[in-house]
Amino acid sequence: MSSLLERLASKTQQAEVYESRSDTIEVTFTNGAVKGALARESSGVAIRAIRDGKLGFAGSTDRTEKAEARLVENLLNSISVGDKAGFSFPGKQPPGGRDLGSYDEKTAKVTPQDLVAMGERAIAAIKERHPDLALDLKLRRSIVESKLESSTGARFEDRGTAISVSIDGNRTQENDVLLEDDGYTSVAPDEKELDLAIARLIQKFEWAKQDQKLERTGMLPVYFSPSGSFLVWGPIFQGLSGKAVQTGTSPIREKRGQAIFDPRVELVDDGVHPRMLGSSPYDDEGLPRRRNVLIGDGVLRSFVHDLKTSHATGQDPTGNGERPGVLGQPGPGFSNVFIRPGKRPEKELLRSIDYGLYVEGVIGMGQGNTISGAFSNTVNLAYIVKRGEIVGRVKDVSIAGNAYEVLKDRLGDLGAEVQTSSGSTRMPALLVSALSVVGK
Repeated sequence: MSSLLERLASKTQQAEVYESRSDTIEVTFTNGAVKGALARESSGVAIRAIRDGKLGFAGSTDRTEKAEARLVENLLNSISVGDKAGFSFPGKQPPGGRDLGSYDEKTAKVTPQDLVAMGERAIAAIKERHPDLALDLKLRRSIVESKLESSTGARFEDRGTAISVSIDGNRTQENDVLLEDDGYTSVAPDEKELDLAIARLIQKFEWAKQDQKLERTGMLPVYFSPSGSFLVWGPIFQGLSGKAVQTGTSPIREKRGQAIFDPRVELVDDGVHPRMLGSSPYDDEGLPRRRNVLIGDGVLRSFVHDLKTSHATGQDPTGNGERPGVLGQPGPGFSNVFIRPGKRPEKELLRSIDYGLYVEGVIGMGQGNTISGAFSNTVNLAYIVKRGEIVGRVKDVSIAGNAYEVLKDRLGDLGAEVQTSSGSTRMPALLVSALSVVGK
C-alpha cells in the first residue's frame, strides 16, 4: 500500500489507496440435501487522486506488480476526463474508540461442517410441520478486511465477520405454486435468530394452507410484516440519500426542519451500534462513523452524505461514504438503519382490522419511479384478515399508494416486534389505515 501511495503522491496533489480482502465459505442445499460447498478468497485495490482540482479513480482485483503500474496509468488517464473534485481527502482522524464487536473470533473459525449442521437443523424443524415443502438453503460465512491510507494523513484498518442463512420454501399443489423465503444475517451465528426465521417460514406456509377470495376492494387497511414494510420504507431511503439531494430528484431535498411524517416516525442511521454488520469506526473514505437522526418525531433532520455529495449540497459529511467494492467509487450509503417500533404487538394490531390485508411481500418491489414515493404492486404473498384473524391466503391482488402520504396521513401504527434485515436494518411491522386494494 505504501509503495503505491508514494507513486501516486509524486504524480498528484492528493491520493488515497483502499484495499479489501474477503474470505468466504458457502454451503448449499437443494431439495433438502447438501448440494455442495465452496471456499473462495478475493482481494483488490482501489485508488483515487486529485490533480489540478480534478478527481480520478481506478480499481483492480489483480495485485501483480505489472497490474499496479497499469492501475496508476488508468488513474492518471481518468483524471484527464474526470469531474471536478470540489473536496479534499480527510486528514488524520482521532482514534476509533471502543471495539464495536463487528469481528467475531468464533465466526472466523466456522467450518463447512458447522454450516451443514445449521442447515440440517433448519430443514428438520420445517419438515416436521410441513413435510411437503421443497427446501433450498444457502449458508455463508464471510470475513472481510479493509484498509485505507491517504497522502493527507488518513489511515484505518477494519475487519468484520458475517453469517447468513437463506431458506427458500416451495410448495406445489396442482396448478398452484407458492415460493417464500426467510433467513437472517448477523456478525455471528445466532440460534435465536435462526429459530425466529424457521418459525416465520413455518407460519407463512401455515397461514397459506387455506385460499380466500377478496370480498372487498377499494381503500382497505393493510398490515405489512417487517420485511413486507420495505415497500413503504424503500422510497424514503432513496429520498434520504445525499445523491438524490445532489441530483435534485429527492422530493424532500428542501424540507430539512419540517414535519414531513407522522410524529411517531423516527429513522436513525447508526454506524457505531455494537454487533451490527454496518458498524465500523470509520466509513470507506476515512471519516468517523456516528449516529445520525435522519427523521425524528416526524421531522426531517438530515440526509446521508459522502464527501462528494456533502460538498455539492453545502451540507456536512455524515460518515456515510460506502464502497460497492474496489471496482466502484464511494457513494452515500446507509450503515445500520433503525426505525423506531411502536408499543402494540402484532396480535393486538390485527384485532383492530375488521377486514383487510396482511402483506408479506410484493412482486417487482423497487421497480418504476419509486423516488417519488409512488408504488403499485401485485402482492407475492398476502393473507385476508377478517375480524382480527388471519383466515387464509389471497392471490391476484394489487395494492397502490404513496409512501410519503402513507407515513404522513395514513399511519395506523408501528408494531412492537422488530425484524433485522440483511444484518443492518431493523424495521417494525407497519399498519396502514387505508390503501387502494384491487383484485379478482
